Amino acid sequence: MALKLMNMWIGTNWALEMVAAKELSDKVKREEASLGGKNKAQNYKRVKDEVIRLLKKNMPEKGWRSKVSAINSLEKEITRFIEVDFDKNSDWTAWEKLLRTISDWSRNDVELKDIFKKVVRK
Repeated sequence: MALKLMNMWIGTNWALEMVAAKELSDKVKREEASLGGKNKAQNYKRVKDEVIRLLKKNMPEKGWRSKVSAINSLEKEITRFIEVDFDKNSDWTAWEKLLRTISDWSRNDVELKDIFKKVVRK
């Protein structure tokens, strides 16, 4: 009976150690993912700033008729900016991906959302 209880205790300790190791591993993964997200956001910040600058600079007298036309007007200059400033192997190389990203920013990013309200007429 004592041997049975001793084995149960050892098994329970191993289980607790495995749970603790899993929790530590999950914590490390969350911290690394957060750091990666912050680094990616820092890279996006330069592009966001350029989008804002170009929207203000290129805005027609009465503003654009739609967000899509405003975003499409940026294609050549943003593409050139990215080719000069970023690695050729980055995800930014395809205009379709960047078009979707800027469109998402126009809905979700507070700063860009405000700029689009100013440059797109309703």
